[in-house]
Amino acid sequence: MSVSFILSIIVVCLILIIGMIIFVILERLMLKLVSAYNQTRIAFFEDLVLQALFDLEGGQRLHAIARCVYARWRCGRPGLRRFDIWSLDRSLLETAAELRGSDRQILVAVFEDAGGLARELRNLRALWWHKRLAAVHKLRIMHSRRAVPDLIRALNDRNRTVRNAALRALGELGDERAFPFLLKALEDQTRWSTLWAAHSVLAAGPAIVPPMHERLTSLRDPQLRALYLCLVSLLGDPSATDQLFTGLQMLSERAHGLS
Repeated sequence: MSVSFILSIIVVCLILIIGMIIFVILERLMLKLVSAYNQTRIAFFEDLVLQALFDLEGGQRLHAIARCVYARWRCGRPGLRRFDIWSLDRSLLETAAELRGSDRQILVAVFEDAGGLARELRNLRALWWHKRLAAVHKLRIMHSRRAVPDLIRALNDRNRTVRNAALRALGELGDERAFPFLLKALEDQTRWSTLWAAHSVLAAGPAIVPPMHERLTSLRDPQLRALYLCLVSLLGDPSATDQLFTGLQMLSERAHGLS
């Protein structure tokens, strides 16, 4: 092996090593710049969200800017940048998750009317399951009742994780249109986890108790009746206590009869 060939190999190796070092340095520098940029944009939108909660003018300003961001159109407004949609989503979601009542409704109205809802409903039909799952989570956090029909359709999603997330979202929304589907999931143990369906029913709150009472009259499976009675009791219906013990006694007697 000639000396010149060995030197050429050494030179190539040195060039590759230097290139890798430069790449790592540039990558870390880019990550720092992106992180600093994101923090700046998040702070910008967090300030807008907080202003919207304090006065009507702030709410109108947030709505106008959010509409431009969701439409991916700057429309000459100062302060808007590319990729602001991610920062806006994060600010809205994190703030809305900590609020209740009228304050939450202010942000929900912005999300729904400025284009956020329409965007996530489109994402519910996305090709990639993780994108559909992210859309379900956003709709759940924002408590968008206008999304209930689409979330009901998501119960038939081809991905099980998306289906489970949609079921839990419908439970937390507590919309009466979803109650039959929540109870159907509770009874269909071949397709849904009983524990997951029960948690979704509990998330719906006391409003789901009347349809559960109606369904109880037609149930013949003692195990299912006992499950219904337990859930009704947990949902805070005092009248269910006697029925709960009766149902559990029937279940116990049936178990002893099979033994």
